Amino acid sequence: MSENTRGKISSVVKNQLPDFVRADFPLAGEFLAQYYTAIENQGSTLDILQNIDEYIKIDELVGIVDSTTLSNNIGIANNTIDVKSTTGFPDTYGLIQINN
Repeated sequence: MSENTRGKISSVVKNQLPDFVRADFPLAGEFLAQYYTAIENQGSTLDILQNIDEYIKIDELVGIVDSTTLSNNIGIANNTIDVKSTTGFPDTYGLIQINN
């Protein structure tokens, strides 16, 4: 998939808040920036909606990965999940779903 050249909401959302909101709720801008960062990454909701024209091109869909396999068992105290491969997954702000 080609790199998104459209502006990102996450980079401007903090400056769009009124002064009183920034003064009374100083973390609101950071919260919104992180929220939009999460939904703007490749394959996420907003990215798909804004770039649907790119997603429907069959030639662009080659190599998209939607699952991987554990390489080690995990327990309740584990901080890391080891998988066979992360090729094709986002480098940052990725989401995982375990079972259902």
